[in-house]
This record gives sequence, structure tokens and C-alpha cells, in this order.
Amino acid sequence: MDEFDLGRLTDYDFEKLCKDIFEEYLQVQLELFAPGADGGMDLRHYRAIDDTTVIIQCKHWAKSGRSQLVRHYEMHEAEKVTRLAPSRYLLATTVELTPPAKGKLAKVLQGYLQSTGDIFGLNEIAAFLESHRHIVARHLRLWLTSAAVLRGVLNRDIQYRSRTLAEDIEESLRVFVPNPSYDDARTILEREHACIISGIPGIGKSTLAHVLAASFVAQGFTLVEATDPNPRVAGRHAPADDDRCPPDLG
Repeated sequence: MDEFDLGRLTDYDFEKLCKDIFEEYLQVQLELFAPGADGGMDLRHYRAIDDTTVIIQCKHWAKSGRSQLVRHYEMHEAEKVTRLAPSRYLLATTVELTPPAKGKLAKVLQGYLQSTGDIFGLNEIAAFLESHRHIVARHLRLWLTSAAVLRGVLNRDIQYRSRTLAEDIEESLRVFVPNPSYDDARTILEREHACIISGIPGIGKSTLAHVLAASFVAQGFTLVEATDPNPRVAGRHAPADDDRCPPDLG
């Protein structure tokens, strides 16, 4: 199983990831609410035709552990669930759950779960992501630390004119800090199928190009580095390494 560093996600990142997971799993549209007090409800699906409500609670408790999660549900969440009285309740958590822990949670949530399968621990989430790679590609902080992406950059059927590109991309993935420029460039690439990254030296143009390339590799694209084959064209020097064209995505 691939190792996804869910600890890198913020609480709201985890909720957005769960929205994508459970929309795929349940085949319904889910509501995602603004960060803040949720009253025991992070995601919701309401169907007026039969007055049914599905509620999903997302507990990003990787550092707290199983015992604290179970205790929290016994002392606090059980009352909230009873008050909400959903037709179906699902729990997603970054905690690794054992059968006894799931049994205790199921007892607290009795009457609202269809089965213990409605409790998704870390292993279930990771397994789902393994078989739904397109969801991983949507969440930058998640795939930046994915071993599968690094393996893809280094070992897939990728065509290089320079093997140093693989090393450059690996380093960029390790140091990149998510920022709005990634989302803007990604939107342009998906709409126009091309994007020119420009700016003064040292602002991270090459790093951004590397991360964008890796994001498409994660979706199954083949990466080809395109460089000027002629060191001089019409009497001009070839561009410096930092200003070379970003990798083409074919």
C-alpha cells in the first residue's frame, strides 16, 4: 500500500479530501461547510424526496490515537449524533483503527451506521486513495509526499534528454510550499493545454514547473523535457538553465 502523509493536511484539507472520497463512494453530492464549529457534522447529503440525511464526520486525529478518539465519541460525539438523528452516519479519521476500537465506536453509533464499514480509519482511506488516483491528484499537499508520485517521476516510462530532470523534480517536490500560483497555473494548463511561467530570477519558476509536471505524471501523463537542441540560434546564446522552457506534457 502506498504511504500518504495525511498528517501534512490541515483539518479543512482533510474535510475536502473526505468530500471527494465519499462523493465517489456514495455517488451523491455532499455539502461542505466553512471551517468552524460544526455541531457534529462536517459533510451532509439531504434528500428531500424521502427526507433522508447522510452525515459524515471527519476527525483528523492522527496525533491523538485510538483511545482518545473512542473516549471522545463516548463522552461528547454520541450526544451530538443522537441530536442530529441522521438516516446514516459515517466517520472518517486519520487514526489507525483496530477491530476492538471499531467495535467500541460502532456501539456508540449504534442505530446510525449501516455496518462497521461506515467507519473509515487510516487504512481504509489509504486503500481507497490507492484505487482512486484521480482523487489524490486533486489534493496538492497529499501527493507532494506520496511515494508513488516520487516513484512515478523517477521510474515511469518517462523520456528525458537530461536525467538530472528527475533529480530536480524530486527535490522540488520535497521543498515546495503550496501557494495560489500552483492553482492558477494548473487551471490555465487544464483549459489551454499550455502555460508560460515568467518572472524575475529566484522566485521559483522552475520549482513550480517541476511540481506541475509531477502532478500530471501522477495522473498518468508521460513527461518529456524539451530543450533547445542548438546552443546558438541567430547569434543568440542558449537560455540559462533557470530560464529554459518548462517540461512539456504529452
